[in-house]
Amino acid sequence: MEQAVNHFINQRPLQRVTARAVLDKGMATVQRFTGDALLLHSEEAELHVLCADSDQAALAILEGVTGCELLVNERTGADESIMARYGFTHRGLCYNVVYPHKWPIALDTDIVLKPIPLALLPKVQQNYTLIGPEGVEEHVRDGSMLGGFQGEDMVGFIGQHSERSMGMLFIFPEHRRKQYGYTLEALLINRLLEQGETPYAQIYTDNHASLALQAKLGMVRSEDVVSWLH
Repeated sequence: MEQAVNHFINQRPLQRVTARAVLDKGMATVQRFTGDALLLHSEEAELHVLCADSDQAALAILEGVTGCELLVNERTGADESIMARYGFTHRGLCYNVVYPHKWPIALDTDIVLKPIPLALLPKVQQNYTLIGPEGVEEHVRDGSMLGGFQGEDMVGFIGQHSERSMGMLFIFPEHRRKQYGYTLEALLINRLLEQGETPYAQIYTDNHASLALQAKLGMVRSEDVVSWLH
């Protein structure tokens, strides 16, 4: 089955990059595979990933599945039915963006990515509120959120979410308009390449500034969107 699952994911690599990432990192198991639909469960990331060739296949593979609290769904046309089934109230639409090259981004910078000292944790928590203070602390402690340092001065931070997508990019106001957002993401892309990972991110469809940044970095954007349901 492993070969068939890999072939299925590779048929739409941009749309199914999250499935590829969590499988390659050993973070997810195949809960169901029907040939035209795939359902992964990641206990570590506390999410399900659904890939399917049609809305009908997506709904069929979910029949009888319980305990689904967070779902990444490729078939957004099935979102309304899935939300009703699980009582989801939130839907976010994102483009997948993937760095397609094996070579690093050339940079001329004195900024480096380093672990964030716990003394600076309150500053990070005050400025990044999308995952709550406990989530921020967890990311800082496990090293999945890193600070961009110019000497001893932290100009901002960036990290990886639990499903390995890049995100949490924030530049402190006093350091904006210096292209540091580009620099921090480029540094993280290069770091992930060294670790053998495919750098990718998920960008809300209305976040035009971030979409422009991804294009500048050489990221390739998926044609279709994926949804986050919870």
